[in-house]
Amino acid sequence: MPTTIARHPTVLPSEMVAVRGRLTEAIARLEQFDVPVPKDCRLRVAVVVLTSVITADEFPTTALEFTKFVNAMELAEDFHAITAHLPTIGQGETRTQLKAAIRGSLAATEDDRQPFRYQSQHWVGAMLREANLNPRIPVRRDRLNPDFIVQPLTSDYGVEVKRPMYERNVRANVEKAAEQLASFGLEGAVLVDVSDCVRQQPMASFQIEVQRLSDLIDGILWNDAARMHRPGYGHVFMAAAYARGAWIVRPGPPVTVTRENYFLATLFRYGKTASFFAADSIHRRLEIAIAGEGFTMIAGRR
Repeated sequence: MPTTIARHPTVLPSEMVAVRGRLTEAIARLEQFDVPVPKDCRLRVAVVVLTSVITADEFPTTALEFTKFVNAMELAEDFHAITAHLPTIGQGETRTQLKAAIRGSLAATEDDRQPFRYQSQHWVGAMLREANLNPRIPVRRDRLNPDFIVQPLTSDYGVEVKRPMYERNVRANVEKAAEQLASFGLEGAVLVDVSDCVRQQPMASFQIEVQRLSDLIDGILWNDAARMHRPGYGHVFMAAAYARGAWIVRPGPPVTVTRENYFLATLFRYGKTASFFAADSIHRRLEIAIAGEGFTMIAGRR
């Protein structure tokens, strides 16, 4: 079973100086990568929000302002990781997608979810690079593409990332991810960021809800009773659900904010086959990289 790491990271208002520094550094890296970050961009708005917390030495008290603060922290974490692992080849498509990823509002309530999907996609891309899986973005105009191609051993495999806004969208997202892998002719992994689906969950039930959604995703792809893939999904050898969330203010003194992040992956390959070893390699290397970002690893079925 994976090691539990940073289950309840707790922060003080004064620690936002370092968080703001990471976000400022990420903005500088984006601009060096030829991704302009306008003044009204949500990353720069996040800097202002973090600065207000530092100046007041207290966390926001209204629901909307606290949501913006939480999103500002997550932006700092995600984009610091993304910009620390920018590709050295195939930069054009990455640049185009990152220009889209920085759009959107800090409240993140709008219907246009493309910026947030790209944020999740490129955070996973950063974790793949941290895991030395050397992801590259395929660009084929004649077929559907997965988000990334990786080569854990000697062959290519696909990785597709989805971020549904609501639980009712999970099935369609998983089915689309599997279709993208199949269209490109690759076996591979489907990773689903379920953060938006569990955003309102209290800390007491947060892990349970992430586990439940992971089981839902597994059930779309795999018949557990028969120990076999469901028809049409035999090329998906790994599924994972992960989420940031369950932020809670703990009264002081001092007042602190505590959070939980979870990652749970399931392998659908058994025996000494090439695809099993590839899935196992991706799984294990990703877990190490993601644990380093403050996520608790939950053991899935293997």
